[in-house]
Amino acid sequence: MRRSVYFHIDEVARDAVVAANLRRVLDPFGVRLVYGNRANSEVIRYFKTLPAFDLCIFPSMDLFRVSCPQPDRISIPVILLPAETVGGTSRNLDRVAAKYFGSYPGDCVDWLEKITAFCLWGPSHYRVFETMRPHLVDKCHVVGHPRFDYRCQRPASLAVPSEKIRIGIISRFPGLNPFDGRGTIQIIFDGRRIRGDEPIYRLSPDRDIEDRIYVESIDLRTLFQIVDRLDRTRHEVILRAHPREDRTVWERLIARNKLPIKIAPWDQPFMHWVKSVDYVLGPVSTSFFDSIVGGKVPVCTIDLAPHRQSHILAGGDDENRILNYVLRPKSVDEVIDLVSSKPPGELPELSGGVLHILHEETNYPDCFNSLDRLARVCLDVLDSARSVRTTSSARLRHELFAAGHAIATRIWHLGNPEQSSSFVLNRRRKQWIDALAWEGSAPIGNIRS
Repeated sequence: MRRSVYFHIDEVARDAVVAANLRRVLDPFGVRLVYGNRANSEVIRYFKTLPAFDLCIFPSMDLFRVSCPQPDRISIPVILLPAETVGGTSRNLDRVAAKYFGSYPGDCVDWLEKITAFCLWGPSHYRVFETMRPHLVDKCHVVGHPRFDYRCQRPASLAVPSEKIRIGIISRFPGLNPFDGRGTIQIIFDGRRIRGDEPIYRLSPDRDIEDRIYVESIDLRTLFQIVDRLDRTRHEVILRAHPREDRTVWERLIARNKLPIKIAPWDQPFMHWVKSVDYVLGPVSTSFFDSIVGGKVPVCTIDLAPHRQSHILAGGDDENRILNYVLRPKSVDEVIDLVSSKPPGELPELSGGVLHILHEETNYPDCFNSLDRLARVCLDVLDSARSVRTTSSARLRHELFAAGHAIATRIWHLGNPEQSSSFVLNRRRKQWIDALAWEGSAPIGNIRS
């Protein structure tokens, strides 16, 4: 019987392209990768079907813990592969550590010991383990940024060439526009400093949730100001809604106010979107890494409102060193001037400074084969794991429960669009994910070496 790997896809636009291509890489080795989402992981929790798989891959400690609430019943190996991360060389190591050790590490000790392998994006993340959990260093493997693998970067088709200048706008306002319908009042209630020394506020004892909301508000107002100044006859604006935002709010806003903005498909892989636009513009974002690797120099609005600086959280994304290598105009006039013509056809040459940061945080340029390294870790873990009795009936039982849960989820949310991690993993979606796998002829390489 073929061995099977459960891969938790948390946000379909972010994680599906990795799952699809890893599935293709593992297939020749007799390993079947099974897609999962939060609904499927609830099936694991309620029906104890974890033994239906030989290995599970989760994107964070928090999701692993929620999916498997009884650590003493975990009998198969588990790999932790972050789906999102921040600069590992940041002075706020807590933000990086939360992905690996949990938002509240003291509550996650039993689950931490169940992790067989930690797959790190870049060498700098070793610092987190060396500083906070040195006894786990032997379980660490630098595989590279999974979405920077060459297979994940190649869209099936590029946008049709346009005479207009395509401005890709990054939206990053989950506090003002949460995808799950909580509303800003609930966001403020949930985001207060209520549990002692909250990790995100640790370096900013004088800040609280209202500062985070302020920063989002000023960034949003700035983007509206830029859109107002763009020439509709020369510019085409494509908005990339943040995965944790409610895109239907954007749709209604654009329709009601007749804004000259198109919305990118909500489930489109980010790197595919980057390659379809001429410029990437927006507030501070870790997606600037993706933009640079995708051949675009981002335009960041961080300096358009100097007084926002007094509200940012220390150790956050505003201190990310990648911001030293993006365009940072000081006025809206300067923004308009920067995007006044099509960028040159050749890819920009990366400086030594940005190359160093990309290497430290994403294992660039070796990240172009990151899925080969990830597959090697999976195969080694499967080969070394103690034998666990998995049967075809257990797998069938999980598939039946998962299919039934997908139908129930669709009925429960009838009339409500899929958003972010609430996507329905039915047969049609699985086929869509399969189609994200690159079918090129480039050699996969000897991942066993």
